[in-house]
Amino acid sequence: MVDPDQCARGRPVAQPKERGLLHKRRTTWLRRAPGVGTLAAGLLFLLVACFNGEAPPDHLSVLSWNVENLFDAVDDEHEHDDELRARWSGDDYDAKLAALARVLNAAGPPDIIALSEIENENVLNDLRDRLTDGSQYSVHYEPWPTRTEVALLSRWPVLDMQSFELRPGGRPALQGTFLIRGEKLVVFVVHWKSRRGGEDATRALRVREARTLARIVEALLRDYPELKLLVLGDFNDTARDVSLRLLASPDGESGDDLLRHCIADEPGSYVYRGEWFMLDHILISPGVFNHADGALGLVDCGLFLPFGDMIEGDAPARFQNRSGYSDHLPLRIRLRLN
Repeated sequence: MVDPDQCARGRPVAQPKERGLLHKRRTTWLRRAPGVGTLAAGLLFLLVACFNGEAPPDHLSVLSWNVENLFDAVDDEHEHDDELRARWSGDDYDAKLAALARVLNAAGPPDIIALSEIENENVLNDLRDRLTDGSQYSVHYEPWPTRTEVALLSRWPVLDMQSFELRPGGRPALQGTFLIRGEKLVVFVVHWKSRRGGEDATRALRVREARTLARIVEALLRDYPELKLLVLGDFNDTARDVSLRLLASPDGESGDDLLRHCIADEPGSYVYRGEWFMLDHILISPGVFNHADGALGLVDCGLFLPFGDMIEGDAPARFQNRSGYSDHLPLRIRLRLN
């Protein structure tokens, strides 16, 4: 378990000169119903052993997961990946949905689900239909001219939903504001620029996304210092990279941190060339960390691995040949309810 006292302490950064929001638009949303190797794989299971049961009724659970190309089997004018379509069938799609739903249902399913690499609204509806009590969830997704987008599913009331362009041509961040027993919770879902083309060659794009997001979050926390706020998703950088340092220092030693990490950056959530990297993160605001005993205070957070077959060999079990899950591992945070 991640003890709240182990999360990095800090306070909001100084007020910036400008908010610098590049673009935002309110989303349309639906309501159908109210180098580590084997050692790292072993450590993963030790670290997450205490996160594998359902959240007690006095906890709110939020799960974040890059589900790796959740595409349906329908070919239309908006497809972005002809190569995937050529080797993808309805049976493949059904098997992928079943695998993802298996993990999500093992988590409760979570009260709020944040997903990356979503093709369209249809796949979210299909996934929702496979969740336990799926009819309780609302689906939140904003079409964007990118290959995949981020999305949210929630069984708590939604007060507001917006998407923000973090840089021209990049994937937007999705911002949801939820009402949790009279308390507001703001959740940002991000999927920053991948490292395809080289880490050094793409670093500036992730830094640009981080700067825009930092301005948005800082503006919120300046106006509402005790706001309960989460930033989560696939950042494609580790806690020690420049982009993440704009939001939170990796070890929590900086007194000017805007947010705090609540998951250590080892052993990792993703494997590249045999080495584990923590590219997926959950960042929390002072309102979550400083009030662990109060409403929406931090209970625990970590990787979520309810099944042993989620790791194959020395890496996450990717979905292929109608088995496996994703090339990323899911993360979960639990917050205290009143």
